[in-house]
Amino acid sequence: MTAGWLVAVFSVLILFDCVVAWPFPGMEARVPDFYQRMAQEPRDFAVLDLPQWPTWLREASNRAMYYQTVHQHKIVGGYVWRLPEGLEGGMKALQESVLPPVTEDMIPRPSPEEALQALNRYYIRYVVLHKGVWAIEEDEEALATLGRLLGEPFYNDQRLAAFLVPEVEVGGKEEGLLALSYGWYQVEDADGYPARWLKDEGILYVHRLTEGRYRLRLAAYPFRGSRHVQVNVNGQAVADFEVTNWQEFVTTSFTLAKGQNDIVFRVAEGCEVPAEVEVGSEDRRCLSVLFQRMELLSADGDSG
Repeated sequence: MTAGWLVAVFSVLILFDCVVAWPFPGMEARVPDFYQRMAQEPRDFAVLDLPQWPTWLREASNRAMYYQTVHQHKIVGGYVWRLPEGLEGGMKALQESVLPPVTEDMIPRPSPEEALQALNRYYIRYVVLHKGVWAIEEDEEALATLGRLLGEPFYNDQRLAAFLVPEVEVGGKEEGLLALSYGWYQVEDADGYPARWLKDEGILYVHRLTEGRYRLRLAAYPFRGSRHVQVNVNGQAVADFEVTNWQEFVTTSFTLAKGQNDIVFRVAEGCEVPAEVEVGSEDRRCLSVLFQRMELLSADGDSG
């Protein structure tokens, strides 16, 4: 009797799992005219469609792939359901180069001049903001930010706004594009510097167009007693720090490859919730180590 009920219940669950959403989600088939003109441009360039992040906002990516069938140029990102492994960091970093989440952070954020150089370095000629993926307020803020960086959009309707990237001279050494994964809490002030608490594991994404050797410098402070921070770069261990108070650390040198690089931070002891271990605290975050002043130092020519 029990087995029969289980079969019936699982059969119903399977039916619900296979139900197609109705009305079936779709999008307007009309393609804005400027994509037809873009298709006639012979030069090799890419289009940055926004938003790319958070990754579960797939609508902009789906629109971008549809419009790409017309303009036939490279795009940043592009996925139907699951994002291919090893791409999320570069997508997030490119988005944040033009739409930085905060002015000051524990990692360097590019200035407008550096952002324009990065777009030109990556041969991105157009930036397209797809409206209605974010909230209205976020769309308006993004439009204003892109306008200050790129000038007024040459195309703007209810669905999207398109910007032409100004051509600027690209000079100096490539520093790479940086972004942070989930696992880091919001920026806060610590002794006059922007800082972020880590839960127990987080990634610093670094996207590069060329290979280079670097060291990583950072300052760190533990929550409740000493903690060990393990640092891995693309799967290779480069540091294991014991953090006992405010301290500055510098790793040994390591290679950052062309493309996305994952610098992973893990705290061996895990994290604790202040509200559960400190009298009077209402902080429900799970905290391990506070980080600030994180930067990459060139180590070209350094073997260790």
